[in-house]
Amino acid sequence: MYTEHTEAGMDLQLQGHKALITGASRGIGRAIAAEFVREGASVAICARQAEALEQARVQLATLGPGAIVG
Repeated sequence: MYTEHTEAGMDLQLQGHKALITGASRGIGRAIAAEFVREGASVAICARQAEALEQARVQLATLGPGAIVG
């Protein structure tokens, strides 16, 4: 499923797939969610702090073709 990172970007073949990312308001969870959205996945995110989660949702929604649910 994973293909190597190239200058043109990664192709993780996530277009049309769904993912649940926990801890997505910051750190590695947010980075993973961002890459999945850029790759076209529909991503559901969750975290313990509602305000930080909403900020992440807004930012992630601008990154690519994937959908984001927070």
